[in-house]
Order: sequence, then structure tokens, then C-alpha cells
Amino acid sequence: MAKIHPSAIVHPNAKLADDVEVGPFCVIGEHVEIGAGSKLMSHVVVDGVTKMGERNTVYPFAALGLLAQHKRSNAPDAQLIIGDDNTFREHVTAHVGSEVDNKITIIGNRNLFLVASHIAHDCVLGDDIVMSNNATLAGHVHVGDRAIIGGLSAVLQFTRIGEGAMIGGMCGVTKDIIPYGLMMGGVRQGLSGLNLIGLQRLGVEKKDILMIRNDKVRSEFEKSFTETKDIKKTVKELKDIYPQLWIYKEYFVSRESILGLTEKNIDSVIDKSIQEKLKIYVEQHKGEKIEVVMQKFSEETGIKKVRCKNKDQKPIEITNCDNTKRYLCIEDYYGVVIWEIPAKKDGSKPTYEGVFIRRDEVDENNQPKVENKPHPAAKKIGIIHKNDCIEFVDNGVWYKARIAGYAANDNRLDFRPIYAVQYCLEWLISTNDYMTESCWKKAK
Repeated sequence: MAKIHPSAIVHPNAKLADDVEVGPFCVIGEHVEIGAGSKLMSHVVVDGVTKMGERNTVYPFAALGLLAQHKRSNAPDAQLIIGDDNTFREHVTAHVGSEVDNKITIIGNRNLFLVASHIAHDCVLGDDIVMSNNATLAGHVHVGDRAIIGGLSAVLQFTRIGEGAMIGGMCGVTKDIIPYGLMMGGVRQGLSGLNLIGLQRLGVEKKDILMIRNDKVRSEFEKSFTETKDIKKTVKELKDIYPQLWIYKEYFVSRESILGLTEKNIDSVIDKSIQEKLKIYVEQHKGEKIEVVMQKFSEETGIKKVRCKNKDQKPIEITNCDNTKRYLCIEDYYGVVIWEIPAKKDGSKPTYEGVFIRRDEVDENNQPKVENKPHPAAKKIGIIHKNDCIEFVDNGVWYKARIAGYAANDNRLDFRPIYAVQYCLEWLISTNDYMTESCWKKAK
């Protein structure tokens, strides 16, 4: 039998699980169902067609399942559905649905509603949401999982708050907020940025968050994420669209032969697991020559090259919001400008030379800010970017190829067959004539 205080009023047709606790002066209506482990402290009203799941806790003076605050809210079968493990603090109100919608208000699981927060008719709430003191939702609002709505904030009717979004205190939300969007600064301020803490808690890598913080990419992120609701898919798409943004990295890095490492520069290895294995292996073979130790480690593990931090860490003039500098990875040049140098003698052929440029050396139109001609009479042919598809001739035979990268220190391009890609999907795309034919120069 449910534990019901003598001063509480519970309709005989109400359905309460055997271990439900109903405190003093509570009122429970005829069509109410309350699941196991739930507790109503005191002075709580639960009415209407309200179905409450398990292990919910309702604090004093909360009112759940009452009629919607709407002129057309006389539907006797309108419902309020509440999931499991929710907490309703003092004076929280949640109403049933209305006739102008589906006549149902839905609240998910593990939500926390602080003092005097309000869930209006026909709202749909997900899981793990926090609504702070006096936060209010008007009718028909949808709120995604893990969203946070600050104190004294109000959300307009039919607005959608995306998954993981963060609404600051005293905000008036009149437009949809994208998943993991951030709104701060008062009434009708619009989107302020991204909920970076929410993204980190979700497990999104820091490098991906930094890419999303770029203004142009952020607008694309907002559009794509709103449609897909899948952050990993959205980030992957953005990487494909904006590969040049990967200059925003923590360090200059390069691939080094493991045989060239010494004890002093093991700490420069980027991969922490490899770094730790190396330290343990070197300690186990203490007294042996380091060259021999590295040779053995390479043979036993099959690791031949490792990514290391370069000694020379030169910041470029790109500044984050917190005024910290970012570093350019030497492998991530923006492109190479191809110059034609006139023939030295009549009858001889012209020569060609590439000048590598970095992301900070191009303007908003993606053109070099300064033309660094390798020769006074040089003529610019064009700019080639990483992953561009090209066609070239060798001994009279034309080949299709892909620019896999730049060896900027040697002033040369890394050409590879177009099918030399990492993933099967990339292989299908890059070898499809329909996709790549427009990139080729016509053979003469």
C-alpha cells in the first residue's frame, strides 16, 4: 500500500504504486497514475490525466497536470506525461496539453526543475534538462536533451531549444536555438555562440570545437546541425568543406623516424600511448645504446614513424577570443602559387616554380596578400590546394593525380594517384569521373 498522510486527499480511482509516498495536504485527482519510488512531500497538487513514471520527487506547492492556460483548454482528455527520476522543486507548474495541438505535454527523464519554473501546455521536453528558478516555457515549446535554461528566462511559443543548448539568465528567447547553441545577454539577443562546455562534456575533441568557433564555419555548423542533430556527422562534413581550417592546431608537428629519437625528445611524441610505451621500453633497456633500443622497439611494435612537436614553434598572427595565439602546422600550408619563369634562351622551354603560402598570407578572397615572385618576369599560372585533382604529362603520357600535400621545406608538391586515399568513401568519390572530370585540364 502507498504511504499516504491522513491529511492528504487522494481520489479512490487514482493509481499509485505500492511504495509511493504522499505527504501532508497533498491533493491527487481521479485520473492520476504515479509510478514506483515517487515521493510527494507536502501541499502538492497532481490533477488531470497525468501519468508520472518512477522515482520522481515533487516538493511543496508544486502543481502538475492542471488545465492549460489557454482559452481553448477545456479538453477533458488532455494529458501530462512525465518520465522517470525527475525533480520538481517548490512552486513548479506543468500543465496538460490543449485542443489547439496534440492535447499532450511530455516531460522526459532525469530533469531538474528549480523553484517556480513553468512548463506550459503542449511542450515536449527531453532528458537531463535543467530549468533554473522562474524559467518559463510558453505553449508548444520543444526542448532537447541536456539543455539548460537560466533563471528568469522566458521562451516564446512554438520555439525550439536544441540539444545541449545553454540559455543564460534573464533571456527572452524568441527564435530557435541550435543544438549546443549559447544565448546570453538579455531579451532578443539571438545566438551568442556555442555551448563549449556542453560540447566538451559530450566528448567532442578540442580541435573540432576550435574549428566550429570560426565565424564562417559556425554559420554552416548551425545550419547543418539543426538539420542532422548529429554532431559527429556535422563536424566531419565541415572538415571536408573547410580543410584549410586545420591550420588551427596546437603545435607545429612533423613525422619523424623513430630511429632518430633520443631519450631527451621522447616527450615531444604527440601520441601519449606511444610516448608512454617508449619511456617504459627505454627504462627496461637501460644501459644499451639508444639507437639499438629504438631499433628493437620499432621491430617489435612495427612503428616506424611518429608524430612529434617541432622544436621551432612560431606563432602566426591568428588570435583566439581569449587572445592566445594559434600555431601553424608545417604540413598544413594553404596552397602553392605556380609561377612560369621565361626561358633563358630563345628556343628553350620556360621553367615553373611553386611558392608556398600559409592561411594567414591570403586575404578574404583567398588570394595572396603579397605576390612573392621567384623571378621579376614570372607569370602567375594559378594556385593549387591540397586535395586538388590535376592532370600532368610525363614522356607524352597524361596522368590524373591528386595533391596529397606539400613538402614545403623542399619546395615541392606531393603527387599521388587519385585513388591513394584513406577511406573507401573517399576512394569512390575521387575516382568517379563524373565528380572529377571538371577538374582536369584538357590534354593538348
